[in-house]
Amino acid sequence: MKENKLTDLLNELFSKRISKASSNIGNYDTDAIDKEARVIIEQIIRKHLLDDHDEKLGILESKIFVYEEIISKSNFAPMIKKETDSTHELKPLD
Repeated sequence: MKENKLTDLLNELFSKRISKASSNIGNYDTDAIDKEARVIIEQIIRKHLLDDHDEKLGILESKIFVYEEIISKSNFAPMIKKETDSTHELKPLD
């Protein structure tokens, strides 16, 4: 999740209000999430998203490694041509 979407999510969560009833005051509106708890809620959400991102990155890296191994041991490896231009040079897979 990108930072701006995360900020929008947090702002929406923190802007929610609920109605409560009290015998002394009567009905009143209050924040659904206390201001003191907002930092804790934000940290939990950010940690969860970061853990999910790290897991997905690890899965992708392992897939790339497996694909590179398959290609290096296949009939396609010798078919990969080297470009003469150094900016687009293809290197053989180890």
